[in-house]
Amino acid sequence: LKDLTSTNVHRTPEETYFKYQGEEIIKQSGLSYTIIRVSGFNESPSTDSSAVRLQKTNENISPVSRADLSQVIASALLEPN
Repeated sequence: LKDLTSTNVHRTPEETYFKYQGEEIIKQSGLSYTIIRVSGFNESPSTDSSAVRLQKTNENISPVSRADLSQVIASALLEPN
């Protein structure tokens, strides 16, 4: 088992390849999609001061609250635009 709560997630080259291939298939499908990448999780409760940043780079990343992430995922599903 891998510790996915750490910000230092190390994928094998094979895992990285298939992750990339899966994302490319989704991008080329013509479907509306959202790819949510998380650097890691923490157990902090969701609060008004919590923030989930939407960004296109891997700079300045940090673990996010599972509660905050679930809100982002639900919003992406319920309000895709």
